[in-house]
Amino acid sequence: MNRQLTSVVIFENLKKLFPEIESIPHADTVARVLEKININEIERAHILLINQLIRNKKFKKLLISGCLPVAFDGSI
Repeated sequence: MNRQLTSVVIFENLKKLFPEIESIPHADTVARVLEKININEIERAHILLINQLIRNKKFKKLLISGCLPVAFDGSI
C-alpha cells in the first residue's frame, strides 16, 4: 500500500485536500484517520473538489454536446 501511495499524482491530489501536508502519510496512519473521520466530511471535500474542477474547466475536452457525461460505478 505504501508503494502505491507514493505516486506524485496521489500526493498532488492529497495536497489539494490537505494543503498543509508536506509528505504522504504512512498507510497505517491513513487507515486510522479513515476509521475516525466523518463520512460526510469526505463527501463534502469530494463535492468541493469536483465543483472546483468544473469551474476551472478541467473537464472541457470530455464534453458531449456541451454536457458532462455521468457514469455510475455499480461495483461493490
